[in-house]
Amino acid sequence: MFSTKVNSLYTKLTMTEKKIADYLIINGGDVDGVTSYELAERLGIGQATVVRFSKKLGYRMFGEMIDDAKNSVGESSSEIQESDTASDILEKLGKRTCDIIQAIRQSNDAECFVRAAKLIDGAKNIVCYGYTTSNLFASYLSELLIEIGKGALCENNSILTKRRVFQLDPQRDVVVIVSKSGEKSEPVGIAEYARSRGVPVIAISNAGKNPLVEASDVHLKVLEISDRSSPAASMGTDAGLVYVVETLAACVFQCNQKLYRRQYGNNIVAAFSERK
Repeated sequence: MFSTKVNSLYTKLTMTEKKIADYLIINGGDVDGVTSYELAERLGIGQATVVRFSKKLGYRMFGEMIDDAKNSVGESSSEIQESDTASDILEKLGKRTCDIIQAIRQSNDAECFVRAAKLIDGAKNIVCYGYTTSNLFASYLSELLIEIGKGALCENNSILTKRRVFQLDPQRDVVVIVSKSGEKSEPVGIAEYARSRGVPVIAISNAGKNPLVEASDVHLKVLEISDRSSPAASMGTDAGLVYVVETLAACVFQCNQKLYRRQYGNNIVAAFSERK
């Protein structure tokens, strides 16, 4: 998981942070039990910098990062090679997907999901938006919310989305934006527009700081692997997006199970009636 987290944030790390990351990846097998003071001494940097780095990667305690770095030795073996069979790929992608989901679980504070779920639970209208491929996940969230009776919709056009946002009630509605990087101008522009109108914004975006996070009220973290050297390099990351989207929908459902269970049942009955 350590390597997975580093890969997702590497381009956003400072030179000193990259120094820490590179050292731990190369020497992961030789850091068992090392303290933040000892690691700082080895690298010739401040102890506070080392601790901040562990927090930036989503670890609650410095020791968790060291344990993860130690256990991540040999993760490069999960890279897909030309000689790999379908069975090898199943095994490698399965492990990578599990590592990504676990890393996301570790990076997110459950309270953020509670806050986001309460905003959606109390909203009459929910506008979801995702830029390019992220729109698939925004659309999926919208469908999950519609199934339990929420007034959700998803647009893939930024202009149409802003028109939808213009019609929202700041006291009763909410905007959810999915953006893997959190840096594209379209989703950031929609978030800033919503905030200017007083409409709460929930961002589902990369774990590091980015413009979208700064323009949102709640941030649910995912991982975006910046390595694009091959088609297989970032495979498995989308599973993390599905995990976060489904967790958010489940938390909304948990806000009022009796109501949402009943509305879900009514929607299923209506759907089958239409087919007949």
